[in-house]
Amino acid sequence: MQFHFDRYTLNARLAPMLITLMPIGLAIISLFPASSSSMGLIIGAVSYCGLLVLLSNLGRDLGQKKEKSLFKKWGGIPTTTMLDPVKSDMTPEQLEAIHSRLEKLTAIPRPESDENKDAVYEAWTTYLRTNTRGQDNGQFRLVLTESINYGFRRNLYGLRWIGFWMAIISLGIILGEHSVIALADPDPWCEDLLDMRPAAKAATLITTCTALVFLCVVREKWVKMAATDYAKHLLESTFILDKKEETQEKP
Repeated sequence: MQFHFDRYTLNARLAPMLITLMPIGLAIISLFPASSSSMGLIIGAVSYCGLLVLLSNLGRDLGQKKEKSLFKKWGGIPTTTMLDPVKSDMTPEQLEAIHSRLEKLTAIPRPESDENKDAVYEAWTTYLRTNTRGQDNGQFRLVLTESINYGFRRNLYGLRWIGFWMAIISLGIILGEHSVIALADPDPWCEDLLDMRPAAKAATLITTCTALVFLCVVREKWVKMAATDYAKHLLESTFILDKKEETQEKP
């Protein structure tokens, strides 16, 4: 039995979970270097039995859970916010062009009051997502790329504190096992640090960097940047959809 993962699943769902679990794997490999090949076989067998499917779904679920609080904090879904003349940072001319095309494409009239504007904007956004989804090499490839970028950051943000503490725990395991932390006697500390196996040194460096990335890089602002870029590319696809629609209508 084989599992198929598309580009979005691999990069936006699975990659964040693997990054989160990487420090633990490095700690195990550094402690048992002679068993690295055996560990690789075990990990490969477990993955083949469905671990990758589980990890991709866990990463997505945690990311989506965090996404709800982010949207609430941002004042709404970025795409919907950009369509709102009151909240959008787009020019009136750009918004007018996009509204006109979406009204034509969806047959859903633009909102005339504040009561139903959110429902209309959400319907327009759903139309855009549905009609631009899954084109890796097509005319909407940039939309897919930005969607993957946002999904990756959102899911990694959902795993932020889990990843940070797993990296710290893994770092403690590596350093503790190799007797690096011996603050009372600095000479043995230096000697043990230099005598660490290459695998342990590499694991220490990568695990430390992973913890710093989760702490300093994977933040709300980092996620919002990707969400905004995705929203802009999604709205810009309106012009391509409009041309595509006109071409199909010609006899």
